[in-house]
Amino acid sequence: MERINNIEQPKAEKPSEDSVRRYGHMAITASLKTMDDFKDSRNNNVVERDKQYLEERQKDFSDKGWLASQFEAIAAHGFVEGKWLGDVPSRTGHIPFMVSPVYTANVNGIGYDDVVNRIDCAVRISDFDGGEQAYMGFDVTLNDDEIRTKLLRTTNDSRKNLPFGFSGLDYSYLEDGTLLARESNVPHYCIAMNIDENTVKTYRHHYDYIKSPDQESLNPKRLQEAKNFLRFFNDKARFIVLSEIFEQNRLALAMLPEHNGRDNRIIDDARAKLQYIDKKLWSALARAAERCPLQPSIIALASNNTVLSDDDKAILEAKEKRKQLLEQIKDCRNSDLPQQEKAHQIRKLRMELYELVSDIYRRQDPKYRTLISEVKSLRALEREGKAERYKTIQPRNR
Repeated sequence: MERINNIEQPKAEKPSEDSVRRYGHMAITASLKTMDDFKDSRNNNVVERDKQYLEERQKDFSDKGWLASQFEAIAAHGFVEGKWLGDVPSRTGHIPFMVSPVYTANVNGIGYDDVVNRIDCAVRISDFDGGEQAYMGFDVTLNDDEIRTKLLRTTNDSRKNLPFGFSGLDYSYLEDGTLLARESNVPHYCIAMNIDENTVKTYRHHYDYIKSPDQESLNPKRLQEAKNFLRFFNDKARFIVLSEIFEQNRLALAMLPEHNGRDNRIIDDARAKLQYIDKKLWSALARAAERCPLQPSIIALASNNTVLSDDDKAILEAKEKRKQLLEQIKDCRNSDLPQQEKAHQIRKLRMELYELVSDIYRRQDPKYRTLISEVKSLRALEREGKAERYKTIQPRNR
């Protein structure tokens, strides 16, 4: 991510794969159960058939490399401890929903849902009263060239007939070891972020320091530095992730096919899940747009006489515009407008705020820019009636 590398970089060695387990709390590599553990709750022949299918798919599965694996681990950790989905207290202290990590069973260290369903990590969001809930699957990437492919290819399993933007969780379980039934209609999101090796090392360096078992020996100044870095990193990542989910939700809703008799249940279920996720995450996205860093370059901060780049000018202008929008939102919230009109005006202002911040991040983060551009391009195809081949529920034999 840009502009966090101004912090002095620790001289750390590349961490081992085992260390991914420790701080990549929800990563596929942290899986402890195997597919054989599901034999008591499922037909043995079905499990053996799926194990054989996984082994066939593994032939096409290449090593992700150190940086990609570390990013998966950081993302997995971010969804839970970093609160990347916005499950943080509001101004009144209210936490809007609960996020639970979901793990996948594996064979020979390879996760079934990773290879077959293209889900690197997953979570369940739910109401605190145990009411509605939805599973969300994430396919994270650092490669610009993969983004469009990941958006269009959400499962390797040609036996599934799913709408655009959906995948499945077939061999998954919760943190307490509860085995999950097959989830065949899971919203699937491609998450892209600009992150390099130095950022990964810095993240691990600060995170490991904060989590040190000997808390009494920690240097207060060093501890605050670590907390500041992680807060900056997570605030920025939260906006990027929620924004990418928001745009992909709009695309997936637009791409849902019309009812055609046979698949009505699948379509209705998909729409209900997308709407639930939208309802839960929209306020979180608006809050993220309010607090995420808009950071100009060090040169721009240091001198008023320097000729600023176009990007720095845009960032500084956006910071001022954000202040104005936040004041307008505050005034609207305290106004005597009827509740329905007030809610409409606040949403309109928040959408303007979101678009303002999103434009700045498209300038700063090339991965974010590519993903948002691809999503908007696909939405344009849908509006022009040229996206039918993506909308139709059909076997994805790719």
